[in-house]
Amino acid sequence: MSRQEDEAIYSIGAVARMLDVTPSTLRAWEDRYSVIRPLRSEGSQRLYSRAQVEQLRFIKSRLDSGASAADAHRLLSQEIAADRIPAAGADSTSESRALVLLAERDSYAAGLPEYFLRTDGYDVAIATDATQARPHFEDR
Repeated sequence: MSRQEDEAIYSIGAVARMLDVTPSTLRAWEDRYSVIRPLRSEGSQRLYSRAQVEQLRFIKSRLDSGASAADAHRLLSQEIAADRIPAAGADSTSESRALVLLAERDSYAAGLPEYFLRTDGYDVAIATDATQARPHFEDR
């Protein structure tokens, strides 16, 4: 996992909008299941990384498929233990959402538009050049 995927940048409100769940639900999942533990800012606000957002997306997709919250978290724990953490776009809900492909040489420069697009409900793929962009485009 890259350093950028580990960087905690999403607030609980942004994650709640991305996943269409309430912030109180995210807090309850953290307290009850302790599978996904966001970092805390200096002001003690929860901050989630991209990888954690994808893990939460995994949980949400299982809930949408009829699993209980406990079962969804147990499945995520098994995936993490087996080193099969869900990849970006691996859930079935991404098919119904618009995908935006950002082609930007500077991965840090792509971070801000990616953040805003994801908080508005878009799936985002980032490529640093045309060679990387083409497979993203052809796959989707």
